[in-house]
Amino acid sequence: MTNGSASWDEQYDESRISINSLTVEDISTGDATGNDNVESSFQFGIDPPSEKFAVNTTVSGLPEDPENYQNLGIQIGEGDQEDYVKLVAGNGQPEIEFSQEVDSTLSPNRMADSELAGPDTEIGLSIVVDPSTNEAVAYYRIDGGSWTQVTSGGSPVVYDVEDLLDTSDGQGLAVGIISTSIDSDPFDGTWHDLSVETVETQEEAHSADISVLEGNQDKDTSPWLFTDPVSIENTGDVPITGVTLDASTAALPDLQAAGMKDGYSGSTSGQTMTIDFSGDPIAAGETASGNIDYNHDTQSETGAGGGPYHQAYEISGLEMAGTTVTVEYEDGTTQTTELASDGSPAGAVGVADDDVPSAPTLGVDGVSTDGSALGAPHEAAVVNSEEHLIHITEGPANGNVALYRIEGEMNVTGPDGSFSFSDFSSVQDYEANRFYLDKTEHDVELDAGGHGHATVSLTNNTESPPDEGGMNYILAVVEDEDGDYGLMSNVVVLEYQEEQEPPENDFDGDGTPNAQDTDDDGDGIPDVNDPFALDADNGLSTSVPHNLTLEPNSQPGT
Repeated sequence: MTNGSASWDEQYDESRISINSLTVEDISTGDATGNDNVESSFQFGIDPPSEKFAVNTTVSGLPEDPENYQNLGIQIGEGDQEDYVKLVAGNGQPEIEFSQEVDSTLSPNRMADSELAGPDTEIGLSIVVDPSTNEAVAYYRIDGGSWTQVTSGGSPVVYDVEDLLDTSDGQGLAVGIISTSIDSDPFDGTWHDLSVETVETQEEAHSADISVLEGNQDKDTSPWLFTDPVSIENTGDVPITGVTLDASTAALPDLQAAGMKDGYSGSTSGQTMTIDFSGDPIAAGETASGNIDYNHDTQSETGAGGGPYHQAYEISGLEMAGTTVTVEYEDGTTQTTELASDGSPAGAVGVADDDVPSAPTLGVDGVSTDGSALGAPHEAAVVNSEEHLIHITEGPANGNVALYRIEGEMNVTGPDGSFSFSDFSSVQDYEANRFYLDKTEHDVELDAGGHGHATVSLTNNTESPPDEGGMNYILAVVEDEDGDYGLMSNVVVLEYQEEQEPPENDFDGDGTPNAQDTDDDGDGIPDVNDPFALDADNGLSTSVPHNLTLEPNSQPGT
C-alpha cells in the first residue's frame, strides 16, 4: 500500500522476508489505520471481473496469547491507505476483524474466536465480492474446517465497494496482504497462499466420493459383509452431515433398505436409507466407512437359511447401480449423484459434485419396448434374437459412455437348491432379484451430436427352473474427462427367449406332436369333427385346377 512519501522499492527489507510460503519476520508496528504508515504488506493490481469473485489466503503465526493489534490477513482497495477493505486474524481476543476504511474513516467489525491462537494454527480468510451488487462479505475457517461468515448481531457484515471496483479512472483493484503489531510486540507471520478466483471455482469446495464394495471380485456378495465395504470420502472443504440412498432408481428393481452397522447409524424406510453424521460430521479430507444392507423384496419368500445366503439377501454394489445418493453438507448444501459399476464383479462408485454428467438415453433398433414394465427407469420387451443394436442419444458432444449388459435372474430356490417359493404375486414380468449370470461392458465414443451405438449379445443362462434367467438389463453412464461417472440412463430389459424349432410331425407348430394334438391344424375345430384336419383354411384356399401328387411312403407304418 502506498504511503505517499516513499517509493515501493524503498519499503522492503529483504532480511525480514522469507520466500517459500511468504513469511514476514518481526511484523512491524506500522498500520494503515490512522497513521497511514503500514510496512508489513504487499499488493498487486487486477482488473476486477464482472462475476462474483473471492480473494483467499491461509495465514499462520499468531502467538499463543496474541496481544492487541497483532494481526495479519488480506485487503482489497484503491492501493492507498485511505480507502480499502481488510480481513485479518489476531488482536487480543483473539478475533477476526473485517473492516472498511473510507476517506481515512474506519468502520470495524470483530468476531472473537479462541481457536485462532497458536503459531501452527492455519486460518483461511476469504473476501467475497459481488460486482452485480457492489457488495463484499467475508468468511474464515480454522485448520481446513468449515467456512464461517463474519457477522454482527447475527447478520452478515456487508460493505459497499462500488468505488473500489470503479476502473473508469484507469486504475485496477489493489489486492494484497496486510499486517501490523502496533502497540504490541513484533511477531512472525506466514501467508501460505494468495489467490483471486471466481466463486464458481470456489464452490467446488462441496464434493464427495462414495464407494460400495469397490473392486470386489465376488459377484454374489453384500456390503453387509466384510470390514468397511462402504466408504464416503469428503473430497471438498465443507463437513458432510448426512448421506441418503434411494434405491427406487436402481437398475435392479424392488430393492428394500434393511439396515446399517459398524460406523454407520441412521434410519431406513422402504427403499430409502439415511446415514446420519450430524453428531460427528465427515471433515474435509476424511472418510467414514461402515456397512449397509439392501434386500430384494422377494427375500421374505426365499428365506434366509444359513450361509450361503439366498441371493435376494446378498445385494452387491453392482446390483445397487443407479441408486440415487444425496449428500448433505454442514452449510445446508446438498448434492445428488447415482452409483455406477466400477468395472469389478460387485463394486459400484459415485462422485457427488457440481458437475455430475447427465443421463444418456438408450433405444433398441427395431424393438418396441414397454415403458410401463417394472416402472421407471425401466422399459422392457421379449426378443428371440441374440444380437441387438443399442442406440445412445442425449449424451455430451464427442463424449464417452460406458454401456453395460448384465443378465439377471429371478432366483426363487433356497440356498440349498430347494424350492419353497409360494407367493409369485410380487414378481413382475422381466423382474430379476440377482445380477451377473453374465456381464459385458462396451466403451462407446459419441459423435458431435451426442449419439453413439453398440451391438450387444444377449444370454440366457437359466440353470434350473423354476429359477428364470435371460433377463438382460442394459444401462449406460457418461464418463467425464476425470474418469467419473454420471447419472444412469433408462434401463432396457430384453428377455431373451431363443426361437424353438417345432418338432417333427407337428403340423401347426404349436409344440404338440400330431399324435397328441387334438387339433392338428390349429383352426379351433377338433380333429374328430374336422373334415379338413390338416388344412386350417378348410379347403377355401385351394383353387381349381389342382393336382395332388402322391409319393411312396418312405416310412411304412407311420
